[in-house]
Amino acid sequence: MRRLKPPEPVRFALALLALALLIATAGCRRYKPTSSVVTRDPRAASQLVSGFYQIENRAWRWTQQKFAVSLVSPPGANVTGAHLVARITVPEVLLQRFPSVALSAQVSGYPLSEDVYTTPGNHDYTRDVPASYLVDKNVRVDFSLDKSLPPGPVDRRELGIIVREIGLVTNQ
Repeated sequence: MRRLKPPEPVRFALALLALALLIATAGCRRYKPTSSVVTRDPRAASQLVSGFYQIENRAWRWTQQKFAVSLVSPPGANVTGAHLVARITVPEVLLQRFPSVALSAQVSGYPLSEDVYTTPGNHDYTRDVPASYLVDKNVRVDFSLDKSLPPGPVDRRELGIIVREIGLVTNQ
């Protein structure tokens, strides 16, 4: 017995319905804030408080001179403390303009020491964060650069550094 195919408009409507259901169910999964933010993940945008631009090359984001993230304090960090780790790239174009650039941070308003970068490329800004800074479940981390590139004729954005990931890791 020969099986009949549905008419073309019916197949098209069924395909559209299947696509709509797929999109609707994908959007239902809520992003849960975490103690680490990977800037290439579009879902992490809710934790990027200020000073970040859109994702570029599906891998990273430029920052402004001042930028901030909201992180969840890892379990036990309010007792043992944690490490703040920011995986960054210092662009060559920034160091062509300035001999060095300094990055500093504040966790919940408490200052951490700065790092000075004189070479372009990938770097990690790593600082110990005392347990007393991590008493709240959500922690704001504010970063500041001493220099940035001003908006120009080609790129009208203020450009600081490139950030790939920022996180709090519990001390062991």
